[in-house]
Amino acid sequence: MLRDEFQELAALPQPDVVAMLGRLKRRRRRHGIGAVAGALAVLAILAGIILTVGESPPPPAAATLPANLAVTGPPQVHFVDADHGFALASSCPASAGACGVWLANTSDGGRSWQAHQVPDLTYPNTDEGAEPRVNLRVLDASRAALDGYDGDRRWFTTDAGATWTQPSPRPDGVVDSIPANGLAQVESNAGGPIGIVVLLPDGRSARLATPPVAPLIESMTDVAFGADGSAWVEGGNDDRSWVFVSRNRGRSWNDVPLPAEAAEPGVPHRTTGRLAVHDGRTAFLVDAYGYRLWRTTDDGRHWVALTAPISKPSEDIGMKATPEVDGGLTVFDILTGRSFTLPGNGERFAPVTAAERRPSDRIGARFLAGSGQSGQEPPYFHSSDRRSWTELRF
Repeated sequence: MLRDEFQELAALPQPDVVAMLGRLKRRRRRHGIGAVAGALAVLAILAGIILTVGESPPPPAAATLPANLAVTGPPQVHFVDADHGFALASSCPASAGACGVWLANTSDGGRSWQAHQVPDLTYPNTDEGAEPRVNLRVLDASRAALDGYDGDRRWFTTDAGATWTQPSPRPDGVVDSIPANGLAQVESNAGGPIGIVVLLPDGRSARLATPPVAPLIESMTDVAFGADGSAWVEGGNDDRSWVFVSRNRGRSWNDVPLPAEAAEPGVPHRTTGRLAVHDGRTAFLVDAYGYRLWRTTDDGRHWVALTAPISKPSEDIGMKATPEVDGGLTVFDILTGRSFTLPGNGERFAPVTAAERRPSDRIGARFLAGSGQSGQEPPYFHSSDRRSWTELRF
């Protein structure tokens, strides 16, 4: 009788487990608990058969993590939101001549991590600080790419590293805009205008139809995206510095004029300042070694000089600055360990609490800080608010 029942159930649109359970409940009233217990056992087997035949199986579980798995240095970490993030890691057994590369991922804000080894990606196990020659590029909570430094290899995952493909990183085709969940990089062309290469959500690359027109030689490789969706390109050549912004995902670009007082001596159109932007509406020009700051809220039509809260020391150390969600800016005095924050639209910097004094970098939705005076040494820590910190460990 049960065999006939399951033959009928298997003919239902698959997998219709709810309907199957409903029919088993009705059978319980007719045949008693014993029959139903046996039916449930068969149901478990049948559900496995249905899944195998009708649908792709779930991604494989993360492998057991090696005892010596550690973040690569300099660390490559990115959080797409406060909970979901990726970190590039490696395992270098003492007896092996090569280190294996792993992609670690978290869904609880970095309190716990899973990791999957990247196939066919190793680097020499030496004592000279060798590291994997790939860049981690995160699109969302499931998709990430590892692009080789030489530009001819890419590893791509759509399931947080459980499975991998190796699409070509070379651009194929043209797109009119940068997708909302895509990434983009500046491509310098000696003696000619730049190009912009877009990493698409399916792992392929394509050229942007309308990049900004400028012969950038020195450039910020990644196109920076503001929280409002704006795209920013920064760079220059021997004679001039440029900043461009697009507010329509790269379909058109506006030249952002730079403050005249930020010019290098003897080079009136070139600056040593660097762009800092997060919210997409407020942009800062940070002259880290000159200890000078400017702010614009109208794409460069007007710049306001800000008084840096740190005096320029005799040591050539530089000032570290991080843009804030509210359009503000936090600066770190690496020499003394002090930090100061300028609130959005504020005029003066104020000291921050001791817990917030770590020099840190924004890594998507969280902050990353190292140890030591420079904040660039292991162990590394991450935080969503720069007040409470969690060590980055696997």
